Amino acid sequence: MPSNLEWLHQQSQQYDHLYIALSGGEDSTALVHAISQHRSKFSSQVSAVHINHLIQPQSNDWANHCQNFCNKINMPIDILTAPQPRPKATETEARNIRISLLSSFVKGNAGIVTAHHLNDQIETFWVQLKRGEKNHALSGMKSTNKVHGLRFIRPWLNLPKQLIKKYIAKHNLKPIKDPMNQDNSIIRNRIRNQWLPLVESTFPNHAQEVVHFQKFLAQQSFLPKPQSQLCVNTLINLPKNQQLKTFISWLHHHQCYHFSQQQCLTFIQQLTSPPDKSPTLSHSTKTIQRFNNKLYALTNQQVKDQVIHWNWHKQPRITLPDNLGILEVTAPKSSQLPRSLVIKITPSEPYQSIQSNRQSISIKKIFNASKIPPWGRKSYPKIILNNDIICLPNIPNTNLQGSNIDLEIIFYPNYHIHYFYY
Repeated sequence: MPSNLEWLHQQSQQYDHLYIALSGGEDSTALVHAISQHRSKFSSQVSAVHINHLIQPQSNDWANHCQNFCNKINMPIDILTAPQPRPKATETEARNIRISLLSSFVKGNAGIVTAHHLNDQIETFWVQLKRGEKNHALSGMKSTNKVHGLRFIRPWLNLPKQLIKKYIAKHNLKPIKDPMNQDNSIIRNRIRNQWLPLVESTFPNHAQEVVHFQKFLAQQSFLPKPQSQLCVNTLINLPKNQQLKTFISWLHHHQCYHFSQQQCLTFIQQLTSPPDKSPTLSHSTKTIQRFNNKLYALTNQQVKDQVIHWNWHKQPRITLPDNLGILEVTAPKSSQLPRSLVIKITPSEPYQSIQSNRQSISIKKIFNASKIPPWGRKSYPKIILNNDIICLPNIPNTNLQGSNIDLEIIFYPNYHIHYFYY
């Protein structure tokens, strides 16, 4: 089986631990089995990880199936379970559950290996095209990438599904069958089960042509990177006939299709105003805003005041609600700081004061000096001890200090969401 495991062996040298994502389906079952046959060749630790989404009635049975399968082939496995059942969760919600659970679980220098294959690559191309995506999104999944701080590895992107089925049959493996895969009301299933077979019967080289086109897109230097900002000076210094085209292309990359050409032209003209002015382009779901001489495409999302009790000693990495980002603490186990801290998110009162070196300092001044985007300030997490704000993560001179305190809190924010208070 041309499983590209040699490439994965080389990749493993960069990591201390590889977690193989195991759903229990055909693809991941074959991948875990294939890797289990060559575990001794890997430079890093290798184990499986299963996400129990609690979406399907069979979710717990599938988790048990994965545990038993790994026991049989002597592969260590961790089962991560969603905090509560979500029987009506969408595909996007399920993905968010996975990312949240993995972000809290995966620590240190680790990679997550998935069984995405050539057919997945083709399906994703047509799903993205159906959604109106452009350029980068159509260039396909990458063999390695990072999502919310998690590093993903996909060794089988060039492997046809047919070879995976042959491997399953050869080794008499018994993967689970998810009935949701036959639900053609889901666009990906409809493309896989109905549309692609028709296309492939008419155009036998369809898959190769799509992959060739994806490689062409990926090689184009003009493609914007995911979540990239657009430099204002770069835009306004372009010839007039290219400014609108470049701006609209950038908007489409960020799934902003709601603005007319006239709105875009007016906004570009407003960008020539002094840098301290902040022209915005707004829609019910998207906001385009300038900050630090760059344009950001923001997704509008409501956020409310929240208090989170954080046992940093047991859970050094925590995913914040509402997709705000991730907090991570580094501290010796002997730190005399209380085991539990309070995280406050206070959009109703974003500009309070912080005690630093026995002085009261305006948070607004701190945000300005630290160049925190205006839309990220209302949702910025504040660390509370004894009812006082003692820390603004990432901001110098506001982190916990003192002779008995040795603690650093790192914040990985999501600055591509425009939060507003409700």
